[in-house]
Amino acid sequence: MAMANSSDLYQITSDFVVDQIISHSESQNAGDR
Repeated sequence: MAMANSSDLYQITSDFVVDQIISHSESQNAGDR
């Protein structure tokens, strides 16, 4: 795996976190119905 600079790593991490939050909130919303 190539070394990523800190901004790339931050971007990848933030994209991952946002995706996790979105999928988690969607599953909670589905449970509320």
